[in-house]
Amino acid sequence: MKKIKLSDSLINVTKLSSGTVMGQIIAILTLPFITRLYGAEVIGIWTVVTAFSNIVMQYTDLGLSNSMMMCDDDKILRRYSIVTKLSLLLSIASGLVITLYYIIIQSEISYALTIGIFTILYAYELRQIVNCSTLLTREKQYNVLMKNATIRFGSIAVVSIGLAYLGKYTGWTVCLSYGYFIGNIVGQELTLFHLRRHLPKTERHIKLEEYKKTIKENKDYVRYQMPASIMIILRTELPNLLISSLFGNTILGYFSISQKLLTIPATFLGQPLGTVFYQKAAEMRRKGLEIGDFVKRNVNRGMLIALVPMTLFAAYGDVAINIFFGMEYSVGSIICRIIVYRTLFNFISMSTRGLDIVLNKQQYALYCCCAQTVFAAVSVICGFYMFHDIFITSLLIVVTFIIVQIIYFVIMYRVMKINPLTYVRNMLLIIAAMFIISELLRFGTLFILGAFPNGFFNYLLGMFSQTVI
Repeated sequence: MKKIKLSDSLINVTKLSSGTVMGQIIAILTLPFITRLYGAEVIGIWTVVTAFSNIVMQYTDLGLSNSMMMCDDDKILRRYSIVTKLSLLLSIASGLVITLYYIIIQSEISYALTIGIFTILYAYELRQIVNCSTLLTREKQYNVLMKNATIRFGSIAVVSIGLAYLGKYTGWTVCLSYGYFIGNIVGQELTLFHLRRHLPKTERHIKLEEYKKTIKENKDYVRYQMPASIMIILRTELPNLLISSLFGNTILGYFSISQKLLTIPATFLGQPLGTVFYQKAAEMRRKGLEIGDFVKRNVNRGMLIALVPMTLFAAYGDVAINIFFGMEYSVGSIICRIIVYRTLFNFISMSTRGLDIVLNKQQYALYCCCAQTVFAAVSVICGFYMFHDIFITSLLIVVTFIIVQIIYFVIMYRVMKINPLTYVRNMLLIIAAMFIISELLRFGTLFILGAFPNGFFNYLLGMFSQTVI
């Protein structure tokens, strides 16, 4: 019998996915405990920390970490050392600025210190994990990378839940206030320790001239990639910060929970697909090969893979949140069914990670992210001042995001000399199929549950959001 030989790309995606799946299973099983132990407000405050951290980490490397995938082998370790030192200094400086901002604007010293200190720690750890992962991806060390999610989420669960129960039984309120924050920091630090064990020793002392030379040689990354990376994060995190300021941290907690739930399939599948895609596409470009057909296949595959989980979340996302996190998160359950369509496009973007870098068209990603950031900010402001409704705000964010994202991929298809109408047609078909199938599933389920006068079925029926019914 002839053995079936799997492609290297499929094997690598499977490795990364298996590790991610294990980590996400831990996150799924423990998140209901965490949300009940800490409450929506603590989740909301941590969302502010992660929002600032995600923004800060995008510029602390000056965009140079992306160049590590494309630079020559003899320069890679020095480039890593330069990025590491830059990120440490700029993370500390950014945290101090954020702390001063909250002290001046809100006059809440304890809250300002919390946001500032945890932003410094978390932003630096995030950047180092990305840097280490880039080096290991370049070397195809997928057996190492596949353990990241398990280490991270396992550590977060153990530390966060442990500190919460310690606070409840001992009366130490500091554990209930900061336990979840500490758990996340420990999870990132242990992940970073795991990655660094598999990297060679790097140079500790680098002359100032080396920094200047590296920045000059990679000025396009500084000029385009760094702003583009910032805008990619801003289009997600700026709405979070505005929601926190306008609607409050509790509403932000509801919004964050819906995003966390929807991130699961993207992390399960989209992230591993994107990691392998980036490595393969970069390798093809270094060899001078055309990547148009390769990109088109991956985009179409991303659409089909995303359709199933996104459709299920569009149909039952509110039920999942009400069951796992409790009925007090019902506001987030409705938000979940709205922003799932944005997550569909994020999934596809994640599965083609690094496309703009490989094509050397970082400016297009920058323009796209700038537009999405501006429209997201305007959506939150209009949603608050014109409607004072978080649901309408969420809908505005989704619609403007989708329009700009479609335009971006149309332009990138033209760069690769591929007919962009194939992307538009397929994307519209996926959106239509997702909406129609999810509504049929939802109303079919409601009909079936309503047909059985049983306590268990009535319980499930009650999990559906009354606002949507």
